[in-house]
Amino acid sequence: MLGAISAITSAIGTVLNFIVSTITGLITIFGLVSQSFVFFNTVFLVLPQVLAIFGLTGIAVSVFLFLIDR
Repeated sequence: MLGAISAITSAIGTVLNFIVSTITGLITIFGLVSQSFVFFNTVFLVLPQVLAIFGLTGIAVSVFLFLIDR
């Protein structure tokens, strides 16, 4: 009987840990996305315009291929 209660408690703890980890991961992802925008803006301001065009084209192609799942 105590084994069943222990198993149920463990399962509830695992589910709560999953929920907390998911929320923490989402917060981290949103923070990193904002930092990446700042980084790309800094990099493309320093690059000459010709190189910036190639860089932005590469990023656009990568995003497009990601969106069509290739």
